[in-house]
Amino acid sequence: CDQATLNKHEVGGFAPGHYDQSPGIFFINIKNLFNNEDYLKHLFHHEFYHIIDTRLTNSIVDEEWSSLNKDNYLNSKIIGDDTITLTPDSSVKGFVSQYARKNMAEDKAELFAMLITRNKDVKKILKKDEILYKKTELLISRLKNISPLINKDFWNKRN
Repeated sequence: CDQATLNKHEVGGFAPGHYDQSPGIFFINIKNLFNNEDYLKHLFHHEFYHIIDTRLTNSIVDEEWSSLNKDNYLNSKIIGDDTITLTPDSSVKGFVSQYARKNMAEDKAELFAMLITRNKDVKKILKKDEILYKKTELLISRLKNISPLINKDFWNKRN
């Protein structure tokens, strides 16, 4: 798309999820992304994970995931602006970015995208953040159910 909007606001991308019975597609607003390959990669993996998540968990509330959190989701306007960032932010234990604090779906999608695009940075955070480590273990264990190729070698190939 060259002008993706959601609730009358232009967005970087979106994926219909559990609430709207995802048809397995997602949209990325490429209008401003031609010169930002890193953002495009992150956004692609973020939105793609929303599709994966609807297939893996099959419900809006993921009790297993939410039980790992110590802090609640903000469920509204997040701290700072409402955008995805490209580098992990470890300022709040259990979350890989400020955007991940928005809600459970964004938490999972951000963690997946960061694991793909910023794997080395995330690995450093995991050593100090037990909550995020447990979330990562859960996410990876679920992904392994999709494909046996998502093994240790898969993650070692990430940058």
